[in-house]
Amino acid sequence: MTNEQIKENLADMAALLRSPTPRAALNRIEELENVLHRVAYWFDTDQEILDNMTAAERDDHIRQHKIILRALF
Repeated sequence: MTNEQIKENLADMAALLRSPTPRAALNRIEELENVLHRVAYWFDTDQEILDNMTAAERDDHIRQHKIILRALF
């Protein structure tokens, strides 16, 4: 199941159920996705900046960027 399918299912549940839980879950997912998009943008660093990092810093930066992108997509 994709992230989009999960969000669609939560939206359907929110429309059908009296419980506020599905809507709250969907709102939270969207909020966290927005934050991750901003963090991913920050981690999308210019090559010049990457070149000025030590090898360990660059490897860690790239590793973290990949984690963020996997969480989003």
